[in-house]
Amino acid sequence: MFFSWKHLLSRHCLALFAGTTILIAGGEAKAQVIPGTGTRIDGSWDDFEDESWEYITNLPKSSTNVDKDTRYPLGQSTNGVWTESAKRGQPDVVQRVPTPEGGLPGSKSSLLLKSLHTGVPGHGSRSSNQDDLIMTGSMVSVAYSPSVVTRVYLPPFEEWEDKTGTSFGFRAAVKAPMKSGSSSRRRFFRSSPSTKIETIYLGMFIQFNSKTDSPNGEDSAMFVVRADSSGQDFIGPEIKQTGWWTLGMSFT
Repeated sequence: MFFSWKHLLSRHCLALFAGTTILIAGGEAKAQVIPGTGTRIDGSWDDFEDESWEYITNLPKSSTNVDKDTRYPLGQSTNGVWTESAKRGQPDVVQRVPTPEGGLPGSKSSLLLKSLHTGVPGHGSRSSNQDDLIMTGSMVSVAYSPSVVTRVYLPPFEEWEDKTGTSFGFRAAVKAPMKSGSSSRRRFFRSSPSTKIETIYLGMFIQFNSKTDSPNGEDSAMFVVRADSSGQDFIGPEIKQTGWWTLGMSFT
């Protein structure tokens, strides 16, 4: 199994990041690895503190998943760490901004992500679409117990889009052997389920529950976790307080 680059996605959401890092623990893999422990991988981290940091959007953004139009060149940060998704495009706002109160000690800058018009540029849609911002990098064997950590600032609920649904995601691409799960029976032979290497996207999402749709009449949010090979989601902790959150994943 191999761990690859990390995904940040958003749907009509405003979020801020103050540092994102991929690390490897090395040595013998343990049953549990605390995300953020180990050695930082060069080229696979960013703290946005460099005053020359800039993101070149190269608009209009890509929307291959909707209209088969990949609009090159893709958006990219000047330090080469971040790139637009060729499949879904990038958030409408990718901007270095002052770190909000309560950030890491000494942090002066964070990254603002904001989705305003998802899907095909210049065309409205009655369906929800997704933007992706991708951290570039290469595959790391899970034998090294890789982990990834990011710190996310969630603004007050009243600043979120007034709509129940997934607003933000933090994912990693993992290559793993997958069984087809089905078998076929021919006239004289019965074939067994096949196994092949596939890429699955594990991680966590933040679902916003608007008070407009809520029976108790108040805004809330919760984590939805995707962490198994079948791609099934399960409900995680409820988010009762906005502000800074530390999110992490480890792979063993």
